[in-house]
Amino acid sequence: MAKATGLPDASAWALDPGLAYLNHGGFGATPACVQAEQRDWQADMERNPTGFLVRQLPDLLDAVRAQVAAFLGADEGGLVFTGNATTGMQTVIAQARLAPGDDVLTTDHCYPAILAQLRRAADRAGAELAIAPVPQPAGGRAVVAEAVLSRLSPRTRLVVVDHVASCSGMVFPVEEIAAECRRRGVPVLVDGAHAAGMLPVDLGRLGADFWVGNLHKWVCAPKAAAVLYTAPQWRDSLRVGCQNSCRASDLGLYPQHSCSFASSICSYSGCSAGWCCSRGATPPRTWRSWYCGTRSRSCGVRSAARNRTGPTAP
Repeated sequence: MAKATGLPDASAWALDPGLAYLNHGGFGATPACVQAEQRDWQADMERNPTGFLVRQLPDLLDAVRAQVAAFLGADEGGLVFTGNATTGMQTVIAQARLAPGDDVLTTDHCYPAILAQLRRAADRAGAELAIAPVPQPAGGRAVVAEAVLSRLSPRTRLVVVDHVASCSGMVFPVEEIAAECRRRGVPVLVDGAHAAGMLPVDLGRLGADFWVGNLHKWVCAPKAAAVLYTAPQWRDSLRVGCQNSCRASDLGLYPQHSCSFASSICSYSGCSAGWCCSRGATPPRTWRSWYCGTRSRSCGVRSAARNRTGPTAP
């Protein structure tokens, strides 16, 4: 640990020491202590897959969901895990209520994979995709907000905006955009793939209808881990479709949904390991909290879950 700053030095990661790795926002490197914690969870599962997945996993997921929700300033009833932000965005975009003549609005900073999803959804419904140009340098939050909001029309049915744009690095004034769209009755989907861990995120204050963010970038959870947040007014209608369903109510998902064991354990092993350093504590809102000291301090979620569930049952 670097004493001058209190931040971890290069030894906290398993990166090639001859490599200057600058693409953490693309594919984040996982700290060595988090990798070790993930391996421990995977070993627990393999000792008794059915006992772990059926009897222990629901409580474990609930514990991690509560901590992730607190970290993001969200109520846990609206939070579900997903493999990555692109998958979470697709979940919402594919269910957009579009009809011929409607508009979907995004910006020219939109991530290419999300832009392709939007084009497919619009084409399928006979709707139009409107792209608002946002200049760089922007000249302030008000200028960026106006560049987006000026393109709203009576036909706009969905606004998709970045929290931190992948292509440009621009931080969008999501709170201002969401507030005006809410006044006009237009739902807002926020691509927060790069936000968590880079910026303070308070979803209760942000006011977006949907927010999707990765945890395997700046939060330093293992790959792949992400969350989809849905505001209360949409929770009865949004479907999170998966296979090999288990009891969704036990997993804390919306009651009418199901989730797959495979995706759940993938997300769990990613998200939980990211919380391995603050035993029994609320996760701080800075990325530096995700690095471990000693193994004796690891994973309050693990010990709490074991106290509730006991040994893995057959």
